[in-house]
Amino acid sequence: MSLMERVREIGAEGEHVEERTVAAARGELMREIARSKPLRKRRSTVRWAGIGIGGLVAGTAVTAIVVGTVLAPSEAPSASAAEVLENAAEVTIRAGDLAVPAGEYLLIRSVSESVRYWDVDMPAADGEEWVRFNNGSRADAEAALLTRTVASLYVPADRTGEWVKVNEPSETVKALGDRAEEAMADAEVHLDQPESDAPETLRVAAGTYEHADGQDGEGTVTDYLDGRRFWDEMPSTDPRELLDWMRDRVGEPRGSIASDSSIVETLVDDPSLPLAPPDVRAAVLRTLALLDGSRVLAVDGDVTTIRFEWSTEWWTAWRDIEVDTERGLIVGVTDSGAVTEDQSTIDGLPNWQTRTSHQVSVVQSAP
Repeated sequence: MSLMERVREIGAEGEHVEERTVAAARGELMREIARSKPLRKRRSTVRWAGIGIGGLVAGTAVTAIVVGTVLAPSEAPSASAAEVLENAAEVTIRAGDLAVPAGEYLLIRSVSESVRYWDVDMPAADGEEWVRFNNGSRADAEAALLTRTVASLYVPADRTGEWVKVNEPSETVKALGDRAEEAMADAEVHLDQPESDAPETLRVAAGTYEHADGQDGEGTVTDYLDGRRFWDEMPSTDPRELLDWMRDRVGEPRGSIASDSSIVETLVDDPSLPLAPPDVRAAVLRTLALLDGSRVLAVDGDVTTIRFEWSTEWWTAWRDIEVDTERGLIVGVTDSGAVTEDQSTIDGLPNWQTRTSHQVSVVQSAP
């Protein structure tokens, strides 16, 4: 099955796309890129899945834990990336579960931004002009849309109680390029638009719910508002055993760029990770410390930014991970996508393809 066919299949599974589905689609894209040599001329065959990360937001009184995105480096790095990750893991073990007073909620607020490239020459049948947004090549794009989504997950102190997830409609915050107006017009007609400006609210007991099976249309499947299914599948919290298991799980050649990038993506792209048991959170950090290709990029107070970078003969890709070293939390992830030597002609285009920041706090109530 081609990547395009898989994207269409994902879109057919329901109106709401879960964050883990988005991560899987992006992972499939990176693996396709890693397996083959991309063309250097126009009409690159590198494809972008074209699915935005689902979003949520909240507005209640905030107390206790508050963490956010690093804005600018203020200190010179003094430790290796592996040391930073190991020390953060130790902090996680000592701190234990994040403390939430009875009757209050742990709030994870995720703000995600992404760049949607628009390529007028992408081939499309009648009624499929949305394909113009399905090219991942910066050099081929005549325009780009910057979109933002916000996601908020409220988890009660008693996790058997009602969890609340609030999805804000995705919004286009900027259009770039000489043909930006054409891209915006295409988006309004051919891309799915929110049915209303009102946020979507999901309330489920204990963070678990059933929904119709989007694969065969028969029966229901059980899903969760956190990553507990993956945490339960983990064979061990020993980082070397976990890494070995994940190499088999991602199905790529061991030690390859495709394997390492997929492992990093799987471990860091779950916004619900603060809800995992402390030994699981520590195992994630320690497993990242075992991988090659990382370095400390910046230090800003309690937040250290670590860059994982991979290169081939044809492209380079990097992923920045922001770690709150005082709490052992991953509070931001920025992904470059595949970067080739070909340059974009669009002024003001960011050097990243997606970025997400997480704020973890304790609030008194949920919507």
